[in-house]
Amino acid sequence: MTPINKVVSTALILVTILVILAGIDFKKRLASSFTEETLPGNAVVFTGQFHRIKSGLELLRQERVEHLLISGVNKKAGMTKRGFGRQFGLDVRLQRALAIGRLVLKEQANTTLQNAAETACWYAARRLEGPLLLITSRPHMPRASLALESSLPDIHVVRLSLSSGDANNSISYFLTEFFKFAITLTYVTTFSPMVKATPCVGDSQLRKSTTHLIPSLSKKRMLGGISLSKKEPPK
Repeated sequence: MTPINKVVSTALILVTILVILAGIDFKKRLASSFTEETLPGNAVVFTGQFHRIKSGLELLRQERVEHLLISGVNKKAGMTKRGFGRQFGLDVRLQRALAIGRLVLKEQANTTLQNAAETACWYAARRLEGPLLLITSRPHMPRASLALESSLPDIHVVRLSLSSGDANNSISYFLTEFFKFAITLTYVTTFSPMVKATPCVGDSQLRKSTTHLIPSLSKKRMLGGISLSKKEPPK
């Protein structure tokens, strides 16, 4: 075997090992990691499918969490801050939570990495402590939890994975999510200091701070979403 062939073979073996390890981590992160006894007091929803938001709002309404951040409340996600209450039917209890800051709507984030940065800024601004509950869909959970753990390295992230419907349970869909997970893993490993040091700033600066390197991670626009028990509110 020539020296070049040896190098190629070694590289292929290393890549295979890395892919296997990433696959094991991806599979582990798909599942929820919370129990009723260990449900954190602080929670965040990364926008996308609407049932993620409904699940977070219900936890807050039942006072099972004390603080809730909805990250990415913007037109790209199919909503606005102004129309949020009407779109999701906030009752008096949730309206009060919004008024006093227990429910917070942030509109800067357009990608998963920006969701994570926005959440870290919220945690710092509110001086919150303790574990954080991450609410998102099951296929999205691996890269979402990875990004959030990178932005909040000292905070224990607890996962609440929600079903995303049959349309998002195909092999091709999970392979796509695994590819995005691998890109995110490469990013947070390579640029970890940048991820942790993302400044808590306004819209344009926050977006620029996390999109100039991997714009392919931008969220797809999801207007319909998947409801767990009832139809989406009129849009």
